[in-house]
Amino acid sequence: MYTKTCGILTGIFFTMLFLNKCEATIANVPNIKNPLGNSYSINTKEIASFAVVPSVELSISHSSVSENNAPTVTITVTANAPVSGNQTVSLSISGAGITSADYYLTNTSITIPSGQTQGSTKLVIADDAVEEGTEEMTITISTFSAGISPGNNISRTISIENNNCSFVKHLSTVTSAFGAEISAFDADSKQVYTVAGDVIERFSMNNQGILSLAGSISPGFTSPSGFAAIPNSVAIKNGVLAASFAIRNNTTGAQDSGIVAFYQAMDASFIRSIKVGYLPDMVTFSPNGNYVLTANEGEPNS
Repeated sequence: MYTKTCGILTGIFFTMLFLNKCEATIANVPNIKNPLGNSYSINTKEIASFAVVPSVELSISHSSVSENNAPTVTITVTANAPVSGNQTVSLSISGAGITSADYYLTNTSITIPSGQTQGSTKLVIADDAVEEGTEEMTITISTFSAGISPGNNISRTISIENNNCSFVKHLSTVTSAFGAEISAFDADSKQVYTVAGDVIERFSMNNQGILSLAGSISPGFTSPSGFAAIPNSVAIKNGVLAASFAIRNNTTGAQDSGIVAFYQAMDASFIRSIKVGYLPDMVTFSPNGNYVLTANEGEPNS
């Protein structure tokens, strides 16, 4: 007669998911008999007990912005489960050429309130007057409080397009010996026309915005005998310069019908002139460029 020992291998596979604490326990198992009649039992035994804290990740509302109008970016930290107690992370900003003048940060940390999964703050991109190329700003969260852990995404990048047109930048100054009252600029030819006393002066602008005197324009029309043409206003539309002239008696100062003359804006060459009301003090084009309007003072002759 002999005795044979038999073992029973019992495998228990399980997955248990809890938000804040996981425990795995093998429960009491009734006595199990093998074919030979021997009894085996498995006693209750706790095999694992450990705390799991939520992990957090960073997200932003915009990954690409322009400086124009100082856009706002929302920075959000999200936990994969509700947190226990208020949990906080620190924020840092970095990037080549990025300085504190490039942004306004509402808070340098983000707090997720107890029982919640999210916290956020605001980042405002500064609309500065500095000429610079497109910049890359990196936002990073760090210094995690005890009740949270870093997830896979703790850093985000924002592409910032520069906007040099938001602010007026001084490029050059030019002085006229006759003064400067009203000016008009032709962008296509880079010509500036200015009413300067009894003449209209023309200035040329180079690619750096530097102005230089190119001369004064000839009226192109003949005033009545004993009268002088006095320029009052200039306007430019679609490459055409319109200039209004008061026609004034040299002896009495009395006004005759005024003149609006038209010129090519690129070189001030005369096109034609028309009679308008007395003392046309201002001239302007309609938005479509098909009409010219004058504001006539109509001063009395005596």
